[in-house]
Amino acid sequence: EIVLAAVNSAGRAWLYASDSIKNDEDILRATFAKQGLRVAENMSAQELAKELVLHFVKKDGRDLKFAPNGLNQDPDCLKAAGLFDEEDNKVYERHEKATL
Repeated sequence: EIVLAAVNSAGRAWLYASDSIKNDEDILRATFAKQGLRVAENMSAQELAKELVLHFVKKDGRDLKFAPNGLNQDPDCLKAAGLFDEEDNKVYERHEKATL
């Protein structure tokens, strides 16, 4: 009830809740409502949490550290936070010379 009240007054309060509370569907839906976002009724708690993390990290990538359930390693969330290198195995050329 305390987290629900906090989310209803400031949607960002969801970021600071424990992972078990972040996965509560009522808390998730209240956070979406406070943020003015619409969600499909058939979305699972995991899908809701991911959409919410995406919403927050697009505004501030540092919020990724509060993502529950390993979403801080999810490629979509990393991209939204600006922390994902889209080019795999890219070789960066180096022009330094060393004398051994």
